[in-house]
Amino acid sequence: MSVETKQDLNVIDVKTFEQLKTSLIAEIIPHLKNSNPSNDLGLLTRDDVLNIFKINISTLTRWQKEKTLPFIKIGGRVYFKRAEIETMLNIKSN
Repeated sequence: MSVETKQDLNVIDVKTFEQLKTSLIAEIIPHLKNSNPSNDLGLLTRDDVLNIFKINISTLTRWQKEKTLPFIKIGGRVYFKRAEIETMLNIKSN
């Protein structure tokens, strides 16, 4: 790795930069693939909602189309807000 210091400015050559970039990407990608936004943001997956309401996928799809159950798309995946699902459960049980 060739690094020069000029007046508190670190300079690296293009090859070193590319190696660093490749190394960082290789470390970060597995973490991104394993991260699940539903855990961090209070969101539920479609499977979670199917199990909670004891319904099949066609019913859930219909609820989505009819806007009975609001949903969010993150990275092409569908999620539901836990608070909204709990509200629906309370309404359904009353």
